[in-house]
This record gives sequence, C-alpha cells and structure tokens, in this order.
Amino acid sequence: MLTFPTARRKEDLWPHVREFADRTLVHVRRTLGRLAGAGQLAELWAVHGHYADAGEAAALVAQTLGCPMLMTGHSLGRNKKVRIRAQRCINSRIPVPEW
Repeated sequence: MLTFPTARRKEDLWPHVREFADRTLVHVRRTLGRLAGAGQLAELWAVHGHYADAGEAAALVAQTLGCPMLMTGHSLGRNKKVRIRAQRCINSRIPVPEW
C-alpha cells in the first residue's frame, strides 16, 4: 500500500494523481523485480482504488500493467450529506442499504 506521508485535503491531491500512478508503477515494478531476484515468485493480481482520486490512479496503474482494477466506492457520511443538501449541491442520493 502506498500513502502520502502527511495528511492533506483530497482536493489538494487531484493535480498529482498521474504522478502518484507513475510512482506507484515504479514501486510495483521494482518490488516485483526485487522479489524475482530473490527467487520469490510474485505476481500482481489486481489493483485496488478507494474513493475517486485513488480509483483514477488505480485505473491508470491497472491499465498499464494489464491487470484487473477493483474499486470500492465511498459513501457520504450522514453529517456531510446534511451539509451538502443544505448548500443545495445535491438533492438526492441513490438509495442503498445502511450497514
């Protein structure tokens, strides 16, 4: 798993999604090469993204490596939903079960 070293607002990361994907590719290839050099068989089965920006990075990485991409959507929290509706940015939400 790759993460940014310090907390940032996700909106501040959007201009860097492609760079993150490129650096992830370097890391994955280096790690797989290192494992192969040590005689450990390893293969990348899939790339996972969570939330929209990570999903975009995951899609870029998966497409380049030719492996499946998995996406876990992110729901709006109750407090955020109330705030967004108050600002009239969103009027409704696709109904889904609450877990």
